[in-house]
Amino acid sequence: QTTPNDTYFSRQYGLVNNGTFSYSLAKDDADIDMELGWEIEQGDSSVIVAILDSGAKIDHPEFSGRIWNNSKETLNNIDDDNNGYIDDINGWDFVNKDNNPTDDDGHGTNVTGIVGANANNGIGYSGIDWNCKLMIGKIIDANNSGLYSNWTEAIYYAVDNGAKVINMS
Repeated sequence: QTTPNDTYFSRQYGLVNNGTFSYSLAKDDADIDMELGWEIEQGDSSVIVAILDSGAKIDHPEFSGRIWNNSKETLNNIDDDNNGYIDDINGWDFVNKDNNPTDDDGHGTNVTGIVGANANNGIGYSGIDWNCKLMIGKIIDANNSGLYSNWTEAIYYAVDNGAKVINMS
């Protein structure tokens, strides 16, 4: 079985649960058997996963090297790729209509980590996919509110920019 060396992996009882988790009631094998899945596949860097949520802390060490980069765009205040979004290097903030999808409340960062936190780096937690690229779309504000029109726009943005998986939790 493939077990990551991340500091808090043992707390991720939804991934692997032997019934001894001390922070809440734990039932043996009430998990997704992630270690068995990682034996088969640990992810692919060519797969882009769009996280449409409250944004993400893009400079978080668990996301190092994992944040999607729009290679058709340059940080120059011009829409280089003509997709309607100026300087959308790492995604887009559909709430504030800018290129800074920074998280306002932490939920999006948490979800991004569940999906794709770096594994085997000896810190923090382990994401489900150890290699995918993470495209960040901020679709809800600090009050956990958002417009359906922004959500729809974000889905189109993700698909048009190569996302193969979209998470909207």
